[in-house]
Amino acid sequence: MTAMFQTRRTALAAIAALPAAALTADTPTLVPAFSMYGMKDVPLAKGLDHLAKAGYRAVELACLAGWEADPETLSPMAVSQLAKLLQGSGLAVAALMMDVPLDAPEAAFQKNQRLLAKACGLAKSLQPGSPPLLETVVGGKPGDLPAKLPLFQERLAKVASVLEQEGGTLALKPHRMQAFDDASALSALIAGAKSPRVVAVFDPSHFQHRVPGIPEAWKSLAAQTRFVHVKETVIDGKQARFVLPGQGGLDLAMMRALLLQGGYKGPVCVEVSRQVWAAPGYDPFTAATKSFAAIQKIVNG
Repeated sequence: MTAMFQTRRTALAAIAALPAAALTADTPTLVPAFSMYGMKDVPLAKGLDHLAKAGYRAVELACLAGWEADPETLSPMAVSQLAKLLQGSGLAVAALMMDVPLDAPEAAFQKNQRLLAKACGLAKSLQPGSPPLLETVVGGKPGDLPAKLPLFQERLAKVASVLEQEGGTLALKPHRMQAFDDASALSALIAGAKSPRVVAVFDPSHFQHRVPGIPEAWKSLAAQTRFVHVKETVIDGKQARFVLPGQGGLDLAMMRALLLQGGYKGPVCVEVSRQVWAAPGYDPFTAATKSFAAIQKIVNG
């Protein structure tokens, strides 16, 4: 077995074993990954090649309008070609990034339900042995709770039904600029769904420079977390601004300790914010390479 495919195999093993209580001794605990959200205008083949050479072992595909992996535009032949491309890259698929907020207008919500079903099918087609989970932000804005909580709960129950029918898993992400900016509130929403197919994403940038902070947020979500994004936050004046891993003062050793102490096993995935990749002069290849050094401090210490 070549080194590339051995790397992909062990990464897949770590991802597939997320719900398990224990891993084998040769299975990596934390897997360095990169989200293609940060490579919108880069052909997938070129981006995957760069990530593999940089040392990443897994990738999150951006299943969004305008990205190459949009489920709405992929033909069956294109899905087959994408699966072959991914297998040849040596990178495991850690997740599919979605944007299906629970508070969307009714017509948009129904469209998103159909999109979720397609994405579940895509996940199984790309990696039949260990389909990647889907992940999304939840929507709304700070202060929307508790007035909109019943809507979020009702919509999540409907989403869980689609996931059960299609055999998918959806991870919900807290966001400092959305309704679920509080980790404990998101944890309660997920628990209320009473479905093993509804889990959490953890991203320290949404709790950096806040009280409660990252350790408290992780304590709330650790047991439900099946995917970790990493970017960082700086405060310009009174405004929060996202930056690349390693550029915002995040205590990377602390992050590693929290993940391991919380029993997390799986992808630690660089997410490049739109604030970063939409800025003039952004270079996705440089961003991926620089971010890998920071991610390595979390993954390997």
